[in-house]
Amino acid sequence: MPARDAPVPVSTDAAPCKRGASPVVWVLAAYGVLYAAYGVTLGARGPGYALAADLAYLPFRMTATAMLALAGRVATHAPIRRGFTLLAVGQAFAVVGNLTWVYTDLTGLEVDDLGYLAWSLPYGIAVVAGLVTMIRAGGSRRDGTSDWLDAAIMITGASIVSWYFLAAQIAAEGIANVASGTVFFLDSASNISVSMLAATLWLRSPGGLSRTASSRLLAALGILAATDLLFELEMLKSTYISGSPIDLIYAAAIIGIVAAADAQIRNPAGDPPSDRPRVARSDFVVFLSAGIALIPLVIESARSDPLTHPMAVTAFGVTLLMALGLWRQRISRRAIGRLVANRLQLEHQLWQAQKQDAIGRLAGGDRKSTRLNSSH
Repeated sequence: MPARDAPVPVSTDAAPCKRGASPVVWVLAAYGVLYAAYGVTLGARGPGYALAADLAYLPFRMTATAMLALAGRVATHAPIRRGFTLLAVGQAFAVVGNLTWVYTDLTGLEVDDLGYLAWSLPYGIAVVAGLVTMIRAGGSRRDGTSDWLDAAIMITGASIVSWYFLAAQIAAEGIANVASGTVFFLDSASNISVSMLAATLWLRSPGGLSRTASSRLLAALGILAATDLLFELEMLKSTYISGSPIDLIYAAAIIGIVAAADAQIRNPAGDPPSDRPRVARSDFVVFLSAGIALIPLVIESARSDPLTHPMAVTAFGVTLLMALGLWRQRISRRAIGRLVANRLQLEHQLWQAQKQDAIGRLAGGDRKSTRLNSSH
């Protein structure tokens, strides 16, 4: 059995990657437009609207389950195949969750926290397991530690903004009981873990995985995590209605997951391992994440009077200082890169000179031996 971190062999006889998207993606996108139009036009939310909206939402999850399972079936690399299969299992549990909403619409009964955990917890476990399996596929020759660190920077920046705009409001509304608090904690931990792993998978680019698929997975799972916070807030305010804009965002994220599975299906062997640095692995990750994290400070600074509230000036100063520090860091890293490149060039020139000198010595020795032999 090959080592886990061994490079993934890439066949040169593999079928070329198919560009574009399959009809399934386009049909589901068109269905999503109709679903959105249905939700917008029926603003009165008449009798039976919630049931119809929940039933109309089922095809999104069911299509995602089927496409992820197909991606797992056609993938040529075993860890990628297992990873997509686990993602399909997670979506199957999400279908069960969708059916529980249909059940509540039909019976008028509410699903308690234990019933919610019965499908949401296995969903989170399956998705986390699938992402971890694909991350451990190997085939990437880049430093794995930097991937985890870059992913942590990305998720930290996003979490700060999410807390400022959404989670803080959820905390302010208050959580009804310990069970609801446990559900909120587990959901938050699951979303943070999934987002962190999706970012790591995108940065790692393991062999056998389509880079387009990993990019779409990161975007879709990130949207799902943010939408879950919106859903929790609406549930605490008792203002959530099936078919609301939140469900439209969910549907858009699921279409993204279907598009990710479609990208892997159209390129089952994935992209060959590459040492070429990606933009996201450069300073761009730090700059973007820090800029996102500074948004709350900028907003609070704009809301406060700098003459009467010293925190406004402090926030502005911290924002400016961090931006300048990041800029200075980028300049330093570029300078170090130039020094390393110059040193490598000098070492190469020295090696060439030593090689030429050795060839000259060898040629001189041959000529001397020839003269000695001819004299005798």
